[in-house]
Amino acid sequence: MSRSYRHTSICGLASAASEKDDKRRWHRRFRQQNRQRVRQGTEPLSLAAVSDPWLMAKDGKQWFDGTQHPRLLWK
Repeated sequence: MSRSYRHTSICGLASAASEKDDKRRWHRRFRQQNRQRVRQGTEPLSLAAVSDPWLMAKDGKQWFDGTQHPRLLWK
């Protein structure tokens, strides 16, 4: 791991390290609602119906210049 570094110069915008918890919560809600809809005999929902990317902890990603900020390329 001594040579572990980021190959693409892109990083997230926010204080959250990842969106893992948000994705877990939304996929759990998506599966639960679709299970109920299948039992009732109605059409399943799409993931967009239960999730909203604007409510996630991170606000997206941003490219940066790796030559000017080499420290950001470290993992």
